[in-house]
Amino acid sequence: MEDWDASAGAATGSETTVAEDVFVPAHRIVSFGDVMTGRTPDRSDTGVTGRDYGLLGYTSSRTSPPCSWASPGVPTSCSSSGCPARGITYTNWTEQSLYPITQIQVADADNKISAAEALSRRWLEVLQKRADADEQPTPEEKAVLRGQTAFAVELCREAVEVLFRASGGSVIQRGVDPQRFHRDIEGFSLHALVQLNANLEVQGRVLLGMDPATDFL
Repeated sequence: MEDWDASAGAATGSETTVAEDVFVPAHRIVSFGDVMTGRTPDRSDTGVTGRDYGLLGYTSSRTSPPCSWASPGVPTSCSSSGCPARGITYTNWTEQSLYPITQIQVADADNKISAAEALSRRWLEVLQKRADADEQPTPEEKAVLRGQTAFAVELCREAVEVLFRASGGSVIQRGVDPQRFHRDIEGFSLHALVQLNANLEVQGRVLLGMDPATDFL
């Protein structure tokens, strides 16, 4: 069903699929508990290790890397909209890359993306270490993962916003990449998995010694 007509994520193919009156055998059904802990019955006796990731933690951990990769590389983003070579309209700056504010903006965006990638590596290492030991992350680790995932996506969103505003009026043209990066990251950052305040609340509660107040870890 072609019902995905959104301003962001246009190429994600998120159309709705409906199957009616279809028989699903029991061995194809996984309980909520098994899904959340990665203990799917058809894999429990395979002897395969290092792959039992809990669904929510694994899914959350995979949301930030695409955002950092989709965040425009600093030189690529600016060059695609003419940032280095063009002047700044109605000023005496004939080459924007020589403008100190532009240099600061580019460095700021680059550092935000690098920080997001560093956070990603941190929790991916935790998940893999636990999986290799045939363990699940602790509830505290899962809560921190949720908060840091959302924070990393927010850093990526801020980086794109900085570069978008540095690109000038021509950035609104559909033929340049930064406008697409901007629409996509703004849309993706609204997803419940990475909604900033909701996820930071879960992390903050655990850091303060309280229950995370959710089963979705």
